[in-house]
Amino acid sequence: MEHEPTGLRTCGFEIAFQAMLDEARDLGLDLPYDLPFLKEISQLREKKIKRIPIEVMHSVQTTLLYSLEALQDVVQWENILKLQSRDGSFLSSPSATAVVYMKTGNKKCLDFLTFIVRRFGDHAPAQYPIDLLERIWAIDTIQRLGIDHHFRKEISATLDYVYKNSGKEGVSWGRDNPIPDIDDTCMAFRLLRMHGYPISPDVLEHFKDDDGRFICFRGETHTGISDMFNLYRFSQMSFPREQILKEAKAFSKNHLKGCLENNKVEDKWSLKKALLKEVECALTCPWSMSLPRVEARTYILHHYGESDVWIAKDIYKMPYVNNKSYLELAKLDFNWLQNVYCGELDSVLR
Repeated sequence: MEHEPTGLRTCGFEIAFQAMLDEARDLGLDLPYDLPFLKEISQLREKKIKRIPIEVMHSVQTTLLYSLEALQDVVQWENILKLQSRDGSFLSSPSATAVVYMKTGNKKCLDFLTFIVRRFGDHAPAQYPIDLLERIWAIDTIQRLGIDHHFRKEISATLDYVYKNSGKEGVSWGRDNPIPDIDDTCMAFRLLRMHGYPISPDVLEHFKDDDGRFICFRGETHTGISDMFNLYRFSQMSFPREQILKEAKAFSKNHLKGCLENNKVEDKWSLKKALLKEVECALTCPWSMSLPRVEARTYILHHYGESDVWIAKDIYKMPYVNNKSYLELAKLDFNWLQNVYCGELDSVLR
């Protein structure tokens, strides 16, 4: 753990791990609490809490709500209830919602937890629902594999759902999650614009810090590759006089180049088969210069990971995004279309 990249830690790790260490110390467990890298994790926790002060945490919905179970020593339980999501959860997190229920007995918390138990039975996911995240990444995957022409009706219906659940400040991973992030927002808005939906890139103003830099969330301690990669992809779909997308393109391109030069390509949201190669290809061949069938072949052969996993409080898979069936269909479809094109070319040349 001492030498692992920071980007490969689970979400809220610096908050949760320090709470576990504090509890172990209270129980009298003999652990090496003074190791330098453990102190670094403690410093990261303090850094994050300073970025989102306790008074702000109780008045505005922030990402600290996702880790309430690890902040029990500072949470004012009755005050935190006013930041509850529509579905009764706290940022769609069963564990955060559970600790609030234990401290307050709030019925909406219980209703959400009861729903989770009935839905999943013998386990609980780290976050639920993730309906927007799963939908937009599935569409993007299907398009990049070149098999979207088989699913036009499904894609249209899914994008209608995403558009309906997009907020003025962006898109989150779930419909009842009140905190949008730049990663999901850029992915969703890029797809919506590609399919003719009226969207405004001015939403990106909500994802700038006090220094004018683009960020995923307020209070984050480090930036992920996926955040800036999808910001860059969205920026390439700009219309004339959309200054915010020009700024986004320059910022994200510079950030991605820096990551490649310094070999810092670990993403904080996922473990992907070939994220480095994806970024390199995107920087080398912008979207306006790409050829769909060539891009599909590259994605099929080199980039798509049927076993890719995603990072939250735990490591999980999204079978509607990464699966063997997509890849098999993409290969069959590519070969079939290639035969069709070759036949058409032969008939033209006769």
